[in-house]
Amino acid sequence: MATTSAALQPYEGPFGKNEAYHLLRRTTYGVTPSRVAEAVRLGFGGTLNKLLRPDATIAPPVNYENAEDPNVPHGKTWIRAPYVAGLKVNNYRATSLRNWLFGNFYESGFSLERRMLLFFINHFGARYMDDARPVYNYYETLRGGMYSKLPYLVKRVTVDPLMLMFLNGRDNRAKSPNENYARELLELFTIGKGPQIGSGNYTHYTEDDVRAFARALTGWKTRYIGSEDATQQPESYFSPAHHDTTTKTLSAAFGRASIPDAGDREYAAVVDLIFAQEHAGDYFCRKLYRWFVYHQIDETIERDIIQPLAQAFRESGYTVSVPILMLLRSEHFYEERFRGAIVKSPLEETLDLTVGLGLTLPEEVEGKYWLLQKLNYTVQEQDMRLNDPPSVAGYKPYHQAPYYNRMWINSTSLQYRTRAARSGIYTGYRRSEDTIYKADILKLVATFDNPADPNDLIAELVERTLPVSLSTEQLTALKNVLIPGLPDFEWTVEYNKHLDDPDDGDLRKAVSKRLNDLVFTVASSAEFRLY
Repeated sequence: MATTSAALQPYEGPFGKNEAYHLLRRTTYGVTPSRVAEAVRLGFGGTLNKLLRPDATIAPPVNYENAEDPNVPHGKTWIRAPYVAGLKVNNYRATSLRNWLFGNFYESGFSLERRMLLFFINHFGARYMDDARPVYNYYETLRGGMYSKLPYLVKRVTVDPLMLMFLNGRDNRAKSPNENYARELLELFTIGKGPQIGSGNYTHYTEDDVRAFARALTGWKTRYIGSEDATQQPESYFSPAHHDTTTKTLSAAFGRASIPDAGDREYAAVVDLIFAQEHAGDYFCRKLYRWFVYHQIDETIERDIIQPLAQAFRESGYTVSVPILMLLRSEHFYEERFRGAIVKSPLEETLDLTVGLGLTLPEEVEGKYWLLQKLNYTVQEQDMRLNDPPSVAGYKPYHQAPYYNRMWINSTSLQYRTRAARSGIYTGYRRSEDTIYKADILKLVATFDNPADPNDLIAELVERTLPVSLSTEQLTALKNVLIPGLPDFEWTVEYNKHLDDPDDGDLRKAVSKRLNDLVFTVASSAEFRLY
């Protein structure tokens, strides 16, 4: 059995608001005070149990705007609907899918499953290809990844129609092997390269192994992509005539193992052989560590955290939830140095500016998808297209050394983040002259414990929105935004007057202006960019 290092011993400290905020910020999206209160009530163990609980069935994406698709009425889903000759229905389906995916994260609630869905979309990077239906099916396969064994998930991805299209697996034939998928299977999806020790030798595998695995994976095809026949759903299938039936011999990195012909089960033998390697769990555990804890992995972290995680991962048969739970329940995860140590992605900051500030999605389908699309644009402007990772390696801030998550921030993205904060807090998202979707900061502040006291108000706002404490000088600066140069009682008097006469529009406007300025200042701070 794996020996648990001291750092991976179960956390036994307090589990109050600070710890709950830290845990939920790393495992969910758009953390709210009510969710934090529930976590504190459930306690440490109860919160972890709830986070790992599978989501209820999630409604599929729908046709919310297209009036031309005869096969998909308004408000109904298109996930199994055929295409139509002469109609460009793929455009609206692609938009619907993208907005639906964003909605998964917007409505994630108390769910680690949604956070891990993005992890797997990034880990098994595949771009949108040709037909929205296989893309939706791919996401649903990845959604279940947190509850499965990694070799099983890799097998499903290997012969998935979207991946076969994206990495040319369907073009991989005995007479003309295509190495694209075999290379990424080794380098990005399973064991990683390791240190290069010679020409074409990366320690964990060689170029000859890539070629051998490519031959073993020949024969898989796709069909019914974009089909106009409702009985023909996009699928993958095995073509024996295009499969290399010779025995493939691997390098010393795999113990000179051989892969005999196994027909349509040979791809599974390939995956099993990869995960039989002693170091097969290391690479994945490093990715989990960077996802949940911190991007830097030094020799001490490698020895005391990664290797024990990887050993437990192997012993569990590569059950994905095992290293996740070990990390989230560890003393190491709750160390003060990791709180506020990761730069938010554009998705995370956008959700904190909306869900975190109390903006709920409209109930009617057009409004819901309209707002999701607007928020999607906000994220895309910052180089994060949710259903279109920039490469098979995923988004650079999740894998590109040495800066990792810090790459989310640059002079351009900062401007977009500030603009997003201004939209979310001041102007909102205008759908029509009479319909504006906007967080109600005055309503939000009314839920605070003591909003009439400027010091308590600011302290609670900081607790809710920032992962780190502020200095006395910073808190004073925030109070000067709320009541510039005025004594504390001025705010108390003004706020209480509003409570006494909430129908006074001028008073309401004045109080709202002060609060909006305060929240905007916090949302524009460097600390707000962190979690």
